[in-house]
Amino acid sequence: MIVAAAIILDHLIGDPINRFHPVYYIGKTISSLESILIGIGRSPSFKKMAGILLLFLMTSISLSVVALMMWAGAFLPYGVEAVSVFWFWSVISPRSLKNSASKISALIKDGDIKGSRERLSMLVSRDTSKLDETEISRATIESVAENSVDGVIAPLVYALIGGPYLAVLYRTVNTLDSMVGYKNEKYIDFGWASAKADDLLNFIPARISRYLFAISSILTTGRGKEALSKSFAYGRKHDSPNSGIPEASMAGTLGLKLGGPASYFGNLEKREYLGDGRHPSVSDILRSVSVLNTVTALCFFSCIAWEVAKAW
Repeated sequence: MIVAAAIILDHLIGDPINRFHPVYYIGKTISSLESILIGIGRSPSFKKMAGILLLFLMTSISLSVVALMMWAGAFLPYGVEAVSVFWFWSVISPRSLKNSASKISALIKDGDIKGSRERLSMLVSRDTSKLDETEISRATIESVAENSVDGVIAPLVYALIGGPYLAVLYRTVNTLDSMVGYKNEKYIDFGWASAKADDLLNFIPARISRYLFAISSILTTGRGKEALSKSFAYGRKHDSPNSGIPEASMAGTLGLKLGGPASYFGNLEKREYLGDGRHPSVSDILRSVSVLNTVTALCFFSCIAWEVAKAW
């Protein structure tokens, strides 16, 4: 029920403000450690070792902070529960994702393509400076699909399995991957450990997502069969072992063609398309948000069902 309370809190308030948001401090700590460790040696093996050390230090620091807060909470009535709710609230982000996507949609409709590109750049790592309306819509929908796993499904899976410890461990690794897990010259070796750890932790949640998307599709667009079939047909065509599954599921849900070539750090990457529908438009952004809301609701009721099953 603590997990359900965190979902409600996110729905009502959204993310904690920066000075109270653990992920903000996780990111700051990663940046500080990166500036120290990334210069250790020049060979790929030394950079990988430095990246492994970064992963170890960050997960150790995060888990230590959680343990300290849980220990302190034990001295107060319902303190442990309150601390748990705070951590669960901090590691999920459906409202933030919904607000960002909705803002991009509004900017496009207002004709502010430049503003929508700038807003999109806060969500994705690809180059956004030359994207047109269709490409902005596609990238936004892909981000909603992928982050439904990163920001909702995976944190809740680990919260249910291992409480705030596993939930925060997941969020720490996911933040590491988003900051150093790139395949460019700077990070391909240094970020290797973080990227692999993120792939491992997202493996099961990504595969759970295809079924949540299928159920959501039945409730929103009536395309449950297409969502499931496209996730299997196209999910493996993505460079990531996990990201293709929710993106292909979203493509099937909305009858779209996602994926395709994209520019990262000045290099055009030739990627396969996910799905065989039409190209997305701005109206599809809010449709993807509706799917996200339904997936979040399904997670909410799944948490309650989990607790009821445990009680029985």
